Amino acid sequence: MKNVQDIYPATPMQELMLLHTLARRSDDTLLSQFVFAMEGAVDADALDLAWQAVVARHPMLRTAFVTHKVEQPLQVVRQTVALPFELVDLRNDADQDAALARLCRDDRHKGFDPARAPLMRLFLVRLGDENWRLVWTSHHLLMDRWCLGQIFRDLDDAYSTCLRGQQAALPAAPNFRQYVDWLAQQDPAAARTYWHDQLAGFTHPTPLASTRPAAPTVQASKFLLAEASARALDAAAQRFAVSKGTLVQAALALVLAEVNRVRDVLFGIAAAARPPAVPNVESIVGSFVNNLPVRTQLDATRSLAAWLKSIQHSAFARSDYEYLSPLTIADQVDLPEGAALFDTLLVWLAPSAARLPLDMTPMSDEMATAYPLTISIAEHSTSLTLHVHQHADDPEHAAHILDRLRHYLQALAAASAEDALQTVLPPGLPELAPASTRAASTPPLLPAKDTTEQGTAGREIIPPAMMQQLVAHQFARALDLDDVDPDQDFFELGGNSLRAAQLHANLCQGTRRNVPLLALFKQPTVNGLTRTLTEKEWPAKPGMVLPLRTGRGSPLVCVASPEVNTLGYFVLSRRLPPHVGAAVLQAPPLSDTPTPMDPDIIGPMARDYVKALREYQPEGPYKLLGMCGGAHLALSMARELLDDGQKIEFFGVVNTWSLYSVSWVYYLHRARRVLAYYRRRLGGLFGISPATKPASKSTEAPAAPAQVGPPNEDVGLGSPWIRDVGFAHRNPGIEQLPLRAHVLRIERQQYWRIRDDALGWSQFFDATSVHRVPGRYHDNLMREPYVMDLASALVPLLDADPQTGAESAPSPARKATTEALS
Repeated sequence: MKNVQDIYPATPMQELMLLHTLARRSDDTLLSQFVFAMEGAVDADALDLAWQAVVARHPMLRTAFVTHKVEQPLQVVRQTVALPFELVDLRNDADQDAALARLCRDDRHKGFDPARAPLMRLFLVRLGDENWRLVWTSHHLLMDRWCLGQIFRDLDDAYSTCLRGQQAALPAAPNFRQYVDWLAQQDPAAARTYWHDQLAGFTHPTPLASTRPAAPTVQASKFLLAEASARALDAAAQRFAVSKGTLVQAALALVLAEVNRVRDVLFGIAAAARPPAVPNVESIVGSFVNNLPVRTQLDATRSLAAWLKSIQHSAFARSDYEYLSPLTIADQVDLPEGAALFDTLLVWLAPSAARLPLDMTPMSDEMATAYPLTISIAEHSTSLTLHVHQHADDPEHAAHILDRLRHYLQALAAASAEDALQTVLPPGLPELAPASTRAASTPPLLPAKDTTEQGTAGREIIPPAMMQQLVAHQFARALDLDDVDPDQDFFELGGNSLRAAQLHANLCQGTRRNVPLLALFKQPTVNGLTRTLTEKEWPAKPGMVLPLRTGRGSPLVCVASPEVNTLGYFVLSRRLPPHVGAAVLQAPPLSDTPTPMDPDIIGPMARDYVKALREYQPEGPYKLLGMCGGAHLALSMARELLDDGQKIEFFGVVNTWSLYSVSWVYYLHRARRVLAYYRRRLGGLFGISPATKPASKSTEAPAAPAQVGPPNEDVGLGSPWIRDVGFAHRNPGIEQLPLRAHVLRIERQQYWRIRDDALGWSQFFDATSVHRVPGRYHDNLMREPYVMDLASALVPLLDADPQTGAESAPSPARKATTEALS
């Protein structure tokens, strides 16, 4: 390929930025624009050549991002690029300030095409013979603020060389690809486990942004922490043996506690995320920065010094896991419907380590983020400046936040090392929840060891109507809307990159498919996303265990047979309360076609399921839920777990008949099916249409279509599910398990089964409880809106005392009877 030096994948954070850029081209959130003043003689040609030399040195400054006709966004490093450098003369302009402001505004509005390098440009503006402004606009895809020092040092060297009439040939710089290669070698499971442990028990966000509607422009407010106050803060940092950044984080945590009236708070922080293991990482120009959650709990029994040190220690501990995507981190905690993990981002704008070339003086530094509220701290030699940028039409709120920050910074600066945390806490906060309910009580979310990607072949296809229903529901949830037009663009409805990425994560999790983020949003409508998900066989998510949500205690493990799609379990999990965790357990498909498993392999397969479950959750108590083939697997799993000495806290069956529950009346059922088939065939031969019932006025989804193929294609006498494990009289008399089985069933059932309210499961358990749920059809139980009734019946059972087996459903448990209807 022409003019290509290297190609490698984009990082997860770059994918998020690309999504935002491609979806909202008029949004300049991800642009950085610096304006510098320069006095004296400036050689414009030498400055142009110096900048070109800087671009030639750093591969990232020559990088484009390709998303068209690729499954994953790629970074394409060009061998050479020409940096746009334009000289603008405003010496004769009557209103130079207005003209300069207009130039900056238009330049930001122009934006960048990520596929065309370089993603930066410069204007050298001449206001007088020795009065200049340098306007530098770049995309955040290329670099973060930590790169400024390196770039300015290179620019200073190159400009000095060019002034002497020599060519500035800077040595090759370390490549951002080193970081990308390092990322590929990391263990994301370990990072997920770390963040899961950090966020365990956090169920409600602590917002700080104003709830007023978003304004067309960002509301900003700032204050200067003057020299005396800054010195007091420095002294406090030395007194407590922590950094100034730790004190600022502590002050923000106290503001969040005051606003939300809680002691468990969480906000975001922009982390440098430059791993020391990457050689020369401090000299690499590229976008490393990541937005990470910072959680702290305000335990009044602790000393102030211990609390501050815990904040600093957490910063050290998370440095090994700063590379994980913020969306993957957010997946480790389950929040209320539509809630974001945090809405407040803290950004520490450290001063550049290099002297600015050409005696440049910063005039403006436009900064924005996609978060509703951003607090930035600029450190000067003897002072600090704090800014609040808010996407809301509420300037008083921004000023109030700054006022409270100032208050708590002053309180921390005045505190002594012997003070208790209680001395700086807002008054009237509720007590912190007991450690048993807020600690990491759920098992670590470790995937199964098999990480080979399996295709979706071999699993039943998700019906397009069901897929559209899922997409529409998640679409509306992400946008906080009651309903959406299926052909309306997600971003035109108010979506942004963070909401889009969360929607993408939910859709991939629900469908158990790995669909690239940008591939999914090339058609950002309900109908478009549905087509993307259904028209191609995307690879399945790897591993047998798919965590759906975290919660307190043991998660509900939903057992699925290999050939089914597990979308219903995902839909059910969205209807469970925050304290109930859930995961899907499913083996890879047995073949390339959706072939039901043979009952002979239930035992061996159950042992594989138990192995995967124990890797995910090493110890009980366990909660198992099964439907169809998954219910039979769950029964064998329960035997395996009990034989291993494990405790089973809950066993549930969703509208599934047990093995050995077919009565002699099945022969009559088969005869009716055969007669109905040949009646249809004969009617077709003689042009007689079968009688049809009048259309129902019911709003329920129709039942599955009747079998229209020959009787041999139906589940007949030759099927092992009927022949071997179907008929009640073949029951080998398996010993009952010392458990209570909860059977959630609809009223309408097959007449040719044995007469047992518990659908035959009483013959396998010491006790059974029957819980009727609304609904006419088995296939609709885990679809909206019927899944809400299923969840309503399930939650009280999960919350019941496992020792007493307390029930909330009215139906009494009873022993099974194998009495045939005949």
